[in-house]
Amino acid sequence: MKIIYCVTVRLPTEKAHGLQIMKTNAALVQSGAKVELVIPDRTNPITVDPFVFYGVEKTFSITKLKCPDLITNNRLGLVGYWLQSYLFVRAIRRHCDFKNIILYTRDLPLAFWFTKINAPLFYEIHSLPKNITFVHRRAWRKARGIIVISDGLRAELIAAGMASEKIIVVRDSVDVAQFQNVPSKNDCRDQLGIPLDQKVAVYTGHLYGWKGADTLARAGKLLAGENIHTYVVGGTDAEIVTFRAEFSSRFVHVIGRRDHNEMPRWLAAADVLVIPNSAKYKIGAVYTSPLKLFEYMAAGRPIVATAVPALREVLGENAIFAEADNPDSIAAAIQKTFDNYSVLENQAKKIAETVATKYSWERRGELIINFMKQHV
Repeated sequence: MKIIYCVTVRLPTEKAHGLQIMKTNAALVQSGAKVELVIPDRTNPITVDPFVFYGVEKTFSITKLKCPDLITNNRLGLVGYWLQSYLFVRAIRRHCDFKNIILYTRDLPLAFWFTKINAPLFYEIHSLPKNITFVHRRAWRKARGIIVISDGLRAELIAAGMASEKIIVVRDSVDVAQFQNVPSKNDCRDQLGIPLDQKVAVYTGHLYGWKGADTLARAGKLLAGENIHTYVVGGTDAEIVTFRAEFSSRFVHVIGRRDHNEMPRWLAAADVLVIPNSAKYKIGAVYTSPLKLFEYMAAGRPIVATAVPALREVLGENAIFAEADNPDSIAAAIQKTFDNYSVLENQAKKIAETVATKYSWERRGELIINFMKQHV
């Protein structure tokens, strides 16, 4: 099976989708496919080789095709994005003969343009717009199969008229090996400069509104009297400046972006891991399958999460839940975790033991390949 995985992203990127794409491609290879990742040759301030940047073994090829970069400076907005995608598809047509291959994408414009190509198409969907258009319906209808990352996405697609047998839920995953043989909590704190006597709650990820990091920061200020320190790790340079100016304090530490290979140590240094998704945005409440969630589970630390469907469908009862967008509720959930720490820590360690079988990248690759075989 030969898969041409096409996306309009720049690689590497500081955003989580870059890691997800690279890990998924590697997992497809591990499940027996031959894979070529095809991307446009866009302007990129990150010059590191993608395989090195993401720590992924070079088991598939990456082809960068020449076409105008209309996305990086965002001068044309949505029009530029669609035009870039159209020009990219033209470049792909010149590059491929489309015999005995499968096309795979997670970009709507590419999925739409690919409907005009005589090759099986599989489309991975991570979110849905408020208004479904002809473009969406054509891409869904022409695709041999739709891969979604949450139950909420599947339910909405079925409600919009999609046949349930064309849809499979394959959540995002975690590289379990990264969380094996991690130094002890105290050693990680020494390495990261975190005092051993602190009670530590950690959030890793971006600072977009739907991530809820601002709500956690407000909750962190409420926990100051309990000697609970909140560490926020991640964000783009622009986000960090604004976030730090608003929320940084003695008990709320805005660390900024760190290399992904450093994340296991940040999670191991924590007492509690927090995933505070907002309920105000469907992408965070219903659609998402956060990479950090599976990393938290693999780390074996108690989790505090907001009670939104996208998190509940994965965690079940294996977290302390708080009301989304409510700093008081999140602060109370963090405090409750410390009040019952021994029991919750043992529970978290048991959850970590199950992650390898349910949420590994290898498992994700197997599910997608098996689904493809049924629909080609």
